[in-house]
Amino acid sequence: MDRLDKKIFWLSTVVEKYAKSRNKSRAQAFQEISASGSFDFIEKHYNVEHLLSFEDVIEDINGINAKMAI
Repeated sequence: MDRLDKKIFWLSTVVEKYAKSRNKSRAQAFQEISASGSFDFIEKHYNVEHLLSFEDVIEDINGINAKMAI
């Protein structure tokens, strides 16, 4: 698995974990993450974010969503 494959796998796992934490489908979760700008944030800061626990990443997403009223 090359670096891009690892990044894609990690991002898809984030979406899945977020979906489970909010009791939503993966499609709904991806829509929320994208609409709030959270996806752009975690992708831009992947080098740091992927070192955190998934719980911490979900907390970051929830914080961004709260600021965006999502």
